Amino acid sequence: LDRARALGYKAKQGIVVARVKVRRGGRKKSRYERNRKTSKIGVNSMTMAKSIQRIAEERAGRRFRIMEVLNSYWVAEDG
Repeated sequence: LDRARALGYKAKQGIVVARVKVRRGGRKKSRYERNRKTSKIGVNSMTMAKSIQRIAEERAGRRFRIMEVLNSYWVAEDG
């Protein structure tokens, strides 16, 4: 809430602030169950087409279905 206020948020009726956690780092692709040549699996270097911010916005949208995501920004980092 401090970061939101610093960016100009003021409490208004019908507007809600939500915090969403997203894990950091690259995404891991699940390994195949059947036998494959290890060079063809492609587990290590897979990258998501979505940004972390977009993932967070989608999660907030799923949690608060009636509302609409207006804005999103980075708040803090752990670790």
